[in-house]
Amino acid sequence: MIFHRFSLFSVGLLLLVTRPSTSGEKVAVDVYARGYFVKNTAKLPGNPAYLVLQDKKSFDQIFGFGAVMGAKPKLVDEKLFENSLIVTVIKSGNTLWKYEVEEVRLDKKKLIVSYIAKGAESATAKYTVPLILSVRRGEFTEVVLKENGKEVGKIEVKAK
Repeated sequence: MIFHRFSLFSVGLLLLVTRPSTSGEKVAVDVYARGYFVKNTAKLPGNPAYLVLQDKKSFDQIFGFGAVMGAKPKLVDEKLFENSLIVTVIKSGNTLWKYEVEEVRLDKKKLIVSYIAKGAESATAKYTVPLILSVRRGEFTEVVLKENGKEVGKIEVKAK
């Protein structure tokens, strides 16, 4: 069986779609879609893995960067973590996932991240596909992840 490590730059750019929120305050988000891949040495807490990363060291333990041709992609640097944190979803397996962020909103003390995940299954290839978002630090204590309209995960956010 052929094993392939996969990063989002192979799939193309993610789209950030903003729609009016049904409740709560809409939150600005940056998507890191090109160049980043999950390291072979990354210790993930499950599959899928739902993580909040609050510093560059934690980010670098999981993600590597591969230069790509074309316009320089947006990069995660040390300065980003002064005012922001990273929310990530990582799926591994035979499916090549594509993510599209629908909405990120603050509802009381919860940051709700709604996204669409579509995938094409392969009989022989293995993929590890991340969704990487940065959001400004705020008064939220929990991140709730909603994939294709269904709640799939919750992550506690500890004050830094």
